[in-house]
Amino acid sequence: MTSPKNPNQHAFIGTKKHRYDLLRKRLRQNFRQLTESHRTRQEETIRRGHMRRYNPQLDSQLQPEDVRKRSFSFTAIITDGVFYKNPVLFHALGVAPIIGAGTTLFNGIALSILTFGLLFPISLLTSLLGRNFKPPQRLVLYVILSSFLLIPASSFLQYNFPDILNSLGIFLPLVSVSALISVRAEAFAVRNSAPRAMVDSFAVSVGFALVICLVASVRELLTFGTIGGMELIENLSFSPASMSFFGFFLLGLAAACGRMIRNTAIAKKVAFDEKKGGRAE
Repeated sequence: MTSPKNPNQHAFIGTKKHRYDLLRKRLRQNFRQLTESHRTRQEETIRRGHMRRYNPQLDSQLQPEDVRKRSFSFTAIITDGVFYKNPVLFHALGVAPIIGAGTTLFNGIALSILTFGLLFPISLLTSLLGRNFKPPQRLVLYVILSSFLLIPASSFLQYNFPDILNSLGIFLPLVSVSALISVRAEAFAVRNSAPRAMVDSFAVSVGFALVICLVASVRELLTFGTIGGMELIENLSFSPASMSFFGFFLLGLAAACGRMIRNTAIAKKVAFDEKKGGRAE
């Protein structure tokens, strides 16, 4: 073995290796700190309710006991889906058929029944089998199942109510790709049991029906002077009410009213709890 020409070569190699070791150690420490800080911020965001986590065990650890009990009760699921967390008013889901086709009460009822007919089986199947697929695969399956379920539903409407089917137009096939179906299935059904998924699909469908029937009734009354074909005001014809911008205006007004009612109810409940706690003390 030949000796190095420079006697300080070994010392230089050792110093260089030591520097590389220190650099790798420092990089590992920085990466560990960034990972821990990111995890801390994520848990803090979840605790505040701004983000959801797929693991239900970690969710139960981060939530208080009373919040966990309320979130798993059927009564809370119904009230949240219909009123307090209405997907249309507070999350802007399924607004396209309301704005475009919600011009008469019969159209609103038909779209409500169609939405429930698609959302109920998809939520049930997602709760039973959705965990076997990855999220991108589930999104594709939602659209495929909705398209298959839409075929018999549209055939039923074509046979019994051809006028309603013609008035729905392009918004009938758009129901199969509605964000209301895919978001509720992905956000709730895949993380809960089958009974809770069925109750949630029913509550969300009722909340959607209330909004679309309310908006459609107002638009029909202003456009034709009728509600559900029954004449209430003679010689009333406000044609802009049938246009999309007016439907968007009514939907925004309904969302503002719903948010105001919810905030008032929450404030009253908080005041009642504080008053009750003061009496207990």
